Amino acid sequence: MSLRTMWRRGRGILLSLVFTLALLEGGAYVLVSFLAHSPLTTSLFYTRPAVSAKEYEDYLRRRDPRLGWPPPEQIGSENYARTGARPVPAFPQRVDACVSAYGDSFTYGSDVGNAEAWSAVLSGLLGCPVANFGVGGYGTDQAFLRFEYNTNDRAPITFLGFFPPDVVRNLTRNAYFALGVFPTSFKPRFDFTDGRLTLLDMPQIPLAELDHFLDAPRDFLADDKLLPGSRFGPVPIRFPYFLTLARAATQTRVVSRLRGRPSWSDYLNPGHPSTSFDILTGIFAQFGAECRARNKHCAVLLLPTPQSYRYYQEHGRSALQSVMAALDAHGIAYLELTPEFAARLGERPYCDLIADNSSCAGHFNAEGNALLADIVKAYIAGKGWDVKQDAAVAPAGTAGGNAASGVRDQGAR
Repeated sequence: MSLRTMWRRGRGILLSLVFTLALLEGGAYVLVSFLAHSPLTTSLFYTRPAVSAKEYEDYLRRRDPRLGWPPPEQIGSENYARTGARPVPAFPQRVDACVSAYGDSFTYGSDVGNAEAWSAVLSGLLGCPVANFGVGGYGTDQAFLRFEYNTNDRAPITFLGFFPPDVVRNLTRNAYFALGVFPTSFKPRFDFTDGRLTLLDMPQIPLAELDHFLDAPRDFLADDKLLPGSRFGPVPIRFPYFLTLARAATQTRVVSRLRGRPSWSDYLNPGHPSTSFDILTGIFAQFGAECRARNKHCAVLLLPTPQSYRYYQEHGRSALQSVMAALDAHGIAYLELTPEFAARLGERPYCDLIADNSSCAGHFNAEGNALLADIVKAYIAGKGWDVKQDAAVAPAGTAGGNAASGVRDQGAR
């Protein structure tokens, strides 16, 4: 074979290889672009958000100075009454609540109106107002802090809602890293070090440093567990895109799903390297301590997801075993809602209770909220808790350590 022939053949092989790689890279780019904009997978990827100076100035002006959101200007609106709770149409006048609840959008009852929210339905069943302090996008950390800061909450019964994906939200002070949406959504979080929880306040990024932060968030949030490109953070989208895709495929949440488990399940393993389990159970311990200091009856609502409900049907046990064991160890009451829903649904699919039945996406619909209210009412009755009993609220800082310094004993085992 002549050198000319060998050159031509080698060149042909090289061109075929380049063409194949180009096709693979182009396909990877298209797939990454699609996944990065899909509601179910957008949080796996990090795209530098575009935030104008005016948008950021408006955000700084409107945000809640301690929790991030909701903006104080929304208190007293159709979304939040003057107490900060969701309005209860059956009790338009301010009346002391008999039950209060804190959590994220599933606790709030997004996707239904005020009268259809589970807390409003429960108000009718109990004959007294239920103050729903849930806020969309909250982590367990913000939900607990909203309870701790709200010393005007004199309800004798308080629930802390836990929606399992929130265990990931607890790992960051920038909700954009966890959700992939709402680029201006700074929040506080708890850090777990040497057996203690320490409250890390919400970041204060001035407008002059905004571009620097967006380009290099590590320079401002070095302690964040969800930094883009880190072990547990979203994957930055960059060339080569097939490597971006490969990194996303090895994310903890993706691997869990490929193994037939809920995407968040590994984060609920004791000793998880992100300290997610330690942070979560430490928050629960502080919730229990705060409740005891205020002389309240309290419980954690363990809310189901489509994944956890499917896991329960397939395995006959809850996907939240580790959480329930930790709550038992701390002597904190809880209501695992998955078996309760299963008992009432029978052969009907769980998605019948979700706003978008076809995709099983969104929050509970009116039927789901009514069912939740009925289960909670039965739980309160089963516990023998008196909704009419007065509850004394202790001054801020009497439970959970020094609220001003933000240092709290973790107390978990």
